[in-house]
Amino acid sequence: MGPGRTGKLKARVPVTVEPGIYLPGKGGVRIEDTLIVRPAAAGTAEVLTTITKELLVL
Repeated sequence: MGPGRTGKLKARVPVTVEPGIYLPGKGGVRIEDTLIVRPAAAGTAEVLTTITKELLVL
């Protein structure tokens, strides 16, 4: 999967969505979500990731 790719995902297959940002000389972060593809009739995905995306500073 990626830019310029075509095709269909099979139903009930888990996939991850992993956008990231990287700053040269500083570091980076990647936020990952795991999803389950739903059958074509539903045309959706179920997000399995339940953790918050809030920035937590401890």
